[in-house]
Amino acid sequence: MSKGASIGVTTANIRYPVAFSNNYKKDYANYFFADDTNAHVEYKDDQKLYLVSGAVARPLTVTFDPNGGTLDEADKTKSLSTGECYGTLPVPSYAGYDFAGWYTEQDGGTEIKEDTTVTVFGTQTLYAHWTPIHVHAYTQQVQKPEALKTPADCTNNAVYYLSCACGEVSTNDADTFTAANTALNHDWGAWTQNSDEKTHTRICKRDTGHTETENCHGGTADCTHKAVCTVAPPRLSARSAAANTARWQHTASLPKKQRRSI
Repeated sequence: MSKGASIGVTTANIRYPVAFSNNYKKDYANYFFADDTNAHVEYKDDQKLYLVSGAVARPLTVTFDPNGGTLDEADKTKSLSTGECYGTLPVPSYAGYDFAGWYTEQDGGTEIKEDTTVTVFGTQTLYAHWTPIHVHAYTQQVQKPEALKTPADCTNNAVYYLSCACGEVSTNDADTFTAANTALNHDWGAWTQNSDEKTHTRICKRDTGHTETENCHGGTADCTHKAVCTVAPPRLSARSAAANTARWQHTASLPKKQRRSI
C-alpha cells in the first residue's frame, strides 16, 4: 500500500490492524467517523499504517465582507489551507463604529481570530461586526459623590455635574444642575445677650459666619429695675447679683419721696 492510500475504517472497527496516530487513548469515537472526509491512511517507515484525520491540506479561499464598512480591494480575499491558522486578518473601517472582529455570519456566528485553525475548505465568507462608538450625552441629573461640584451649606443647595447614561460624569462647568431642597439649614446656638444690653445674638454651629441679632424683649420693668430680656437674660456674676439685691432692698426701704430710679 502506498503512502496516502485510502482505507475504509469506521469507529466500529477498533480491532482493525491499523495504528492510530496521535495520543487518542483509544477513545476513537471522539476523533474518527465514517464520514470524516479528511481521514486518510499513511504508511510510515516503521512499516505500519496510520489513520490520520485532517492531515490532508485542502485549499480555502476566504472572502472578507466589511458589512457596511470599507476595506481595501487587496484585503478582500485570502488563500489558506486546512490545518493552518487564519493568520493576519484585515482591519476594515466604518465611520461611527468600532471594529468588533470577523464572524462566520452577518449577524451572530462564530468569531474567527488570527490563531483560529482552518477546518473548512473551498470558499468561506467572513463578515465584519461593528459596535457603535459611544458618544457621551450629559443629560442625567444623578446625585452621587463623584458628581458633586459644590456641596450644600446652610442656605445654598448642592450643585452637581451632569452624568451620561453610561455613568460617565461631565467635568464641564456648563454641565451642572442644582439639587433642590438639599440646603442644610442653620443649626443655631443659644441666644446670647450683647454688651449693649439691648440686643442678643445667636451663631450658626455649621458656619460661624452666619449670625442673627435682634432686639431684646419681654420682662417687666419697675421703678428701680430695667426690664430683663426673657430670650437672652444677662449673665450676672454672684457679686453682681448680690449688689442688685442689696440695691433693691435699700431703695425699697426709703420713703416714697426719696425713691428714684437707679
